[in-house]
Amino acid sequence: MTESQGSHRNTGPVPGGAQDPKQSTYLVLSILCTVLFCIPFGIVAIVKSSQISKLLAQGDRAGAHAAAQSAKKWLIWGVILGLISFVIYFAAIA
Repeated sequence: MTESQGSHRNTGPVPGGAQDPKQSTYLVLSILCTVLFCIPFGIVAIVKSSQISKLLAQGDRAGAHAAAQSAKKWLIWGVILGLISFVIYFAAIA
């Protein structure tokens, strides 16, 4: 297979249970979201992001991608809600 045919493309299960290097787990960002911004949304993001590695180890790339998208969604909403809360708090004390 030549490089022009996309020899670097991984379409099957991850061999040996190794993680897909292109798939982010969002675990560190989820923990930071929990500590700094919004505890409930951050906890859900941590749970979703911890499922990603397990699904990749099982070879379920579609499930891992869905879990990553869900973790990313909860992470973004947690940060947004946290920032809105900070703005309201500092506006109230000013």
